[in-house]
Amino acid sequence: MVNDLLTFGDGLDINERSCAKENEPLAREGETPIAIARGKQILRPEDDGALPLQLGDRVIFIQTHGDTAEEGEAELARDDEQQTPA
Repeated sequence: MVNDLLTFGDGLDINERSCAKENEPLAREGETPIAIARGKQILRPEDDGALPLQLGDRVIFIQTHGDTAEEGEAELARDDEQQTPA
């Protein structure tokens, strides 16, 4: 059952996005945040010090199948492009 839920593009997807600015909102529409990766730490959203988000944090979230996998992949590509030095 868990495998069915976590098949990429079907059921639920686990994705991540980078925080492009300080104090960015934790959740976006269609996302359920489950963790924040800050440096070598993994924080839960409810942990002391997890919020506000900091530049460079990675938000790990669950996305339902109603949000397409292509949208998530496109967002990850945009995030990576923003972090690549020119």
